[in-house]
Amino acid sequence: MTLASLGLAYFRRRPLLIFSAVAIALGVAVLFAVLAVMNGFLAELQASIRSISGDAVIEAARARGGEYRPFEAYEEAVDEVDGIRALEPRLNWYGLIGRRGAAALSDPRSTDLSGMLLVGVNQGFDGFETGQDARGRPILPMRLGVGAAERLGLEIGDILGVITFVQNDRPGGRSTPQLLQMSCRLVETVKTGRYDQDLDRAELPRTALAEFLGSETGFTEILIRTEDAVDPELVAEEVENALQLAGYTHPGFGCTFSWRDRGGNLLRAVERAGLLPASDCRRGNCLSCAARVLDGAPYSLQMKRDATSLCGEAHDDGVVLLCSAHAVGPGLRLQLGADGDAWEMQYRDRFDKKWEPPEPPEPPSSFMWPPA
Repeated sequence: MTLASLGLAYFRRRPLLIFSAVAIALGVAVLFAVLAVMNGFLAELQASIRSISGDAVIEAARARGGEYRPFEAYEEAVDEVDGIRALEPRLNWYGLIGRRGAAALSDPRSTDLSGMLLVGVNQGFDGFETGQDARGRPILPMRLGVGAAERLGLEIGDILGVITFVQNDRPGGRSTPQLLQMSCRLVETVKTGRYDQDLDRAELPRTALAEFLGSETGFTEILIRTEDAVDPELVAEEVENALQLAGYTHPGFGCTFSWRDRGGNLLRAVERAGLLPASDCRRGNCLSCAARVLDGAPYSLQMKRDATSLCGEAHDDGVVLLCSAHAVGPGLRLQLGADGDAWEMQYRDRFDKKWEPPEPPEPPSSFMWPPA
């Protein structure tokens, strides 16, 4: 008697085992289906992030004389690094956009202006005829995310104003801000699938944006596109080493980041920069990555409101956890080593407070209180 016949005879005597085997098989099939769907979503999300942010990025650094190096100098410095498919210069700047442009600044009740990241790119603006404004200056083509266009009530072909500030250096080391304004025409709306990118990002031709800002080099960062099946983190490390050998990097500037590092939390950033040893929170000792916010615009820091976040009292006092905080704007300054303050506010201060019953609500004027 073969094993197959023995197994069949066994199942005939115990029919309940057949249902158990079918149930297990269905459960395993559902598990594989869920994992396949989740892996597909993860791959799509990663592809969306890397298409916008690049596989790695070089943040441009100033030379010792105070001038930025040209793009060709970076190309030459990383020419021997394997795995690089293309380098793409990009110019990032912050500004305000709206239908009325600078005229909205004089109206304190205006909701016309919206803060936006202005991104100068090389591709996607050929063939658009945008015309000139009343002063004879060219109107630049602009591409907006669908969320930003809907928030501002804009449609394809609408003209909007862009205002921003630049620093003018003066003798004696002084600098004064200068207001710049230009006109743009909305030529296209895009949907990247990422809410943040569709809501506060505007793309313009890089050379035209550089001319508008008076930028000498025309870029603030260089996107690295890597070859397929190449680890971007390894490429970023090799590029960083090549830039160090060329003397292009110094502490605080000119760093190279992979897309994971750039999109990661602040804990990953400070550990990579050597500002904080391997945090104990990665070994289960929570609050050891706490820091205090010293300075920064309200939109510079974004915190995850989940189980890893601190209590409201700590956030009001400016204490955050680096593992659940993300830098999303400029000017952010943090003081590390606030784990003691975080522990006091998260546990001791909250639990030492005596419970007091809440005040009863005010009785409505049209009803009797307390009720009969």
